[in-house]
Amino acid sequence: MSKKDLTSYTISVVGLNGVGKSSLCKRLIYSHLDDYINSITTLTNRKELVQNSCSYWGNVKYRRQDDKYEVLFHFIEQTELNDSSGGDNHEIYIKRASTVTIKVDEKLITSNNIVSSSGEYGDDSMLSNNVSHPLLKRFPRDFKVKNQVDAFICVYDISSGDDLSSSQQSQFDSFLSLLIPLLKTKRPILIVTTKNDIVYSHNQQIELSSKFEQRVRNSFISTTLSTTDIQLHLPPILHTSSQQNINIQSIYEILVKLCEQSSSISTRKLSSNTSSLFQLPSYIENLKQKEKLEQTLIDDYRQLLIRHVLDFRDTTWSQFYQKWHQHIGIERFIQIFGKKHAEIIFNEHLGNLEQFDINALKQKIIDQRLIKIIHLLTNEKNLLSLNR
Repeated sequence: MSKKDLTSYTISVVGLNGVGKSSLCKRLIYSHLDDYINSITTLTNRKELVQNSCSYWGNVKYRRQDDKYEVLFHFIEQTELNDSSGGDNHEIYIKRASTVTIKVDEKLITSNNIVSSSGEYGDDSMLSNNVSHPLLKRFPRDFKVKNQVDAFICVYDISSGDDLSSSQQSQFDSFLSLLIPLLKTKRPILIVTTKNDIVYSHNQQIELSSKFEQRVRNSFISTTLSTTDIQLHLPPILHTSSQQNINIQSIYEILVKLCEQSSSISTRKLSSNTSSLFQLPSYIENLKQKEKLEQTLIDDYRQLLIRHVLDFRDTTWSQFYQKWHQHIGIERFIQIFGKKHAEIIFNEHLGNLEQFDINALKQKIIDQRLIKIIHLLTNEKNLLSLNR
């Protein structure tokens, strides 16, 4: 089925400066590690090069887990172009980020003769001659036909802490001041916490994620929202890491269910809590599964090298990659670890082969010398026997 025939959903990614909106969008669009790394940029470069307050990252075709059908997601990031933390700028951002109509100024979208992530030139890209700029794309030509937001991803930096110091409380209050207007839009919302890998490295992930969820629930109770609104729109909370690619794929399935529920009036009336619709994946469990998968991929890749790369003299990385890059095991390994890491392990294997060859040669020399020594000793023993 072509993209034009698919049900499409426009997802607006919102959040304060520095919470990881761009990294999340990049992971959603670029599933391969090399593509994700190559798209990394600094916020300074982005502000200098992209003047539009709304960035279009691209679209992703996703098939539901039950395999019923495919949908098309358009991911849009509501950016803050001003670093100032002034209240006026924050209020302006909240108003813009919580709108359900996407307005695109065509004059601010440049067209450069640079290859985009799809390998095409110019028309589909908002790229700069600066190679560090992210691979942002043009809004689709038919985007104005359907420029309504179908769902929001509201991003929060879990590594910002959970204590009640003035700075941390201010960050949570700012997050809440953005979340409340989003609830009033009646659009589905998924709260995504980022940078869980940072707090996990300090053995705080479970504690901080639980406290954050509790603070969100407590904050809803104290708002002016009606009980019905709170029950109807209490968003699910998913804990992720863009850097480690944890729980990113789960976002698609959750968004599908949220958007489907939102489009069905009867379902919305019967639902008492959107959070209860999902079995939200655990960050820790997903991390453990990823570690097992990675170890399996490494073992399989090493075994493939052992079976097929037998001589370090007649094989280079370029030759090996040219021959094997379409192998499912190689493709999967490079998708997760990157081409550079695959080359490193390949060179390690060649080094092991060379060392094995050196050791074998040394052993051969030792054996030859031992044979000579044994012959000499045997001859001397025979001579001694004759003399007796």
